[in-house]
Amino acid sequence: MDFEKIRSARRRGIFLRRLAVLVAIMISVFAIMSLNNLLVHWQFPTLVNNFLQGFGRAGFPIQAPGGTLRDVKALGSDIVVLNDSNLHLYNRNGSELLNIQRISENSILLTAGNRMLTYANGSPSFRIHFQNRLILEAEHDNPIISAALGARGNYALVSSTMQFTSQVTVFTERFEQHFQWNSSELVAMVALNARGTGMAAGSIGASGGELISTVSLFAFDTRETVGSLELPGELILGLEYLNDDRIGLITDKGLRIMDAGTGRLINSYNISAGRIALARMTGEYILILNENPEYRAQTVILLSARGAELGRSELETPVRDMQVGRGRVYILTAGGVLRYDQSMNLTGEFQQSGILRILLAGNVLYYFTGDEIRVLDNSNFSINN
Repeated sequence: MDFEKIRSARRRGIFLRRLAVLVAIMISVFAIMSLNNLLVHWQFPTLVNNFLQGFGRAGFPIQAPGGTLRDVKALGSDIVVLNDSNLHLYNRNGSELLNIQRISENSILLTAGNRMLTYANGSPSFRIHFQNRLILEAEHDNPIISAALGARGNYALVSSTMQFTSQVTVFTERFEQHFQWNSSELVAMVALNARGTGMAAGSIGASGGELISTVSLFAFDTRETVGSLELPGELILGLEYLNDDRIGLITDKGLRIMDAGTGRLINSYNISAGRIALARMTGEYILILNENPEYRAQTVILLSARGAELGRSELETPVRDMQVGRGRVYILTAGGVLRYDQSMNLTGEFQQSGILRILLAGNVLYYFTGDEIRVLDNSNFSINN
């Protein structure tokens, strides 16, 4: 009986060891498959290759790509330049990672996370790159009139159809159709939240001869409108998620802060005179350029993400561009770049004519001329006490 018990215990031990080995193998296979999917999703070889391309370069300044500068955008810590013929991508060390012909003369550039989307306004053509790697080149079912790119890689295309004035189609980061909404009004712009679970759509219509802008909120899981906000007599100019809870709306009348869950109006900041010529929105700040042609004056206003005014600066020279980040505001004028703190007190000035654009990317401030792209750091600014 003792020998039988020993044999039984030994057989049970062998079985358990074999079962443990089998489970370990299954877990390893699952882990390898999951890691492979993760690496494919994040395009890991592309990230490594682009990182290695930066070694051996002296960095900025570099020669500008030439042509007429159309747009510049940050792609993480990299910079994207769209001119009248091509699309260029440079990393933080000044290496050119991409140089391709743009889709058309009406090309629009969007960036988010490590992806960039370019589309031709009024055409069905669009492209999506993961950094410098083309991961999708396609044609939508209908001409594209607006688009949005989410932080997770999902994207939305706004088009016009024979049946509807506007049709919004949302795709996952794997290019699968995820959500669709049809509207009888003109959808001027859309925004996708950071979680990839919802969308805000800004529409323009009229009632009784009065212009009405409407922002509608959608949750992709319920496929229904979860809230909306009507703005009678206002023209919507900008729409962005400031964070998971708040949406920033720029209209011709000022700034509106909207609850991202219900559509309720949280706060308003009105512009009493002049017009809004330019606006920049981040998760912390909203920067507005207000022009008053009657007095030939321009005012740059810095607001918090909750709509409170932090400071303002009156300028007599035309503003060409502006950036906000790192607790600082940078304003480009014909004479150079002005630096302000987060209360809009002037803290420095960089004098140089011929600068076309400025851009903050990866906490680095770049400036663009017709000949060069350069980095502008603290040592370049004359200090104002």
